[in-house]
Amino acid sequence: EGIKNTHQLNGMSYFKMFNEEGKTIIFDEIMRQKGEDQKRFKECLNNLADGSFDKNDWEYLKERDLFLGDFTKSEKQDFLSTATMLCSTNKAANEYNIKRLKSLGTPIAHVKSNNNCTEAAKATFTKCGPHKEILLSKGCDILITSNLWKETGLTNGARGTVQYIIYQENTFPPTLPAMVIVKIDQYTGPEFMGLEKCVPIVPVTRQWYDHGKPCSRTMLPLTLAYGMTIHKSQGMSMGKVIINIGNREFSCGLTYTAISRCRKVEELVFLPYYNFVRFTSIKRMKVFKCRKVHDGKEKKSDESFE
Repeated sequence: EGIKNTHQLNGMSYFKMFNEEGKTIIFDEIMRQKGEDQKRFKECLNNLADGSFDKNDWEYLKERDLFLGDFTKSEKQDFLSTATMLCSTNKAANEYNIKRLKSLGTPIAHVKSNNNCTEAAKATFTKCGPHKEILLSKGCDILITSNLWKETGLTNGARGTVQYIIYQENTFPPTLPAMVIVKIDQYTGPEFMGLEKCVPIVPVTRQWYDHGKPCSRTMLPLTLAYGMTIHKSQGMSMGKVIINIGNREFSCGLTYTAISRCRKVEELVFLPYYNFVRFTSIKRMKVFKCRKVHDGKEKKSDESFE
């Protein structure tokens, strides 16, 4: 029930195979947050994950409330100007991105993707990778949305600043640019035309099938870095973030995903910081309770390997 294509059917079959007793190994060590100085942060994340999050954990995270926490004026300004806002909804993320982009006061380029069919044109970022359309401006902060050249730091989630937007002759927005020159601090590859830490980002093509129909999208693997949904941040290791988890946990794991993007608790702040009930309501969700039952089965299977 609910299976829409052969990929989902295959995925369900594989899941059932690993769900059998004695076939599951649990990777339960948190790798992103390391070091003795982050021990309390890791405990807090574990408690969020297993439903034991208590008032002490809530008070601990409350210290990271951007406007009520013990931050200097310059520390607050640093977060507001350099951190990525993680939002619970697309609407909130888009509004924040546009607000920050307009504040630059530079011309804005509306960039649309090239799609080979109607199905491709309608596909979401989650389904195919690149966005349908993005806004760019000289001087704006961006994130790379896929691993382009991992050895040099061009990884999914790498942050940079647009230096130049270059179009082919006689082409203009919303046409795809030929390339975007981006300065990325973590980039360690060769310089581009003598520009330190700069690299040209060109459109990439992603291919997939929709009900057996071949689809493709060509687009710049970029997105504005000022704000994104928590859902899109999954799998990313990020620098400084401002977190708005929303007033309810409409998707299981939403709060945990947002808070665990950082390597250090010092790299995150909340805006706003919600009350204790908002955090404890997570464990009362039906899907969370089902996951706990499944976790018990996995743990039993994992113990058979010890």
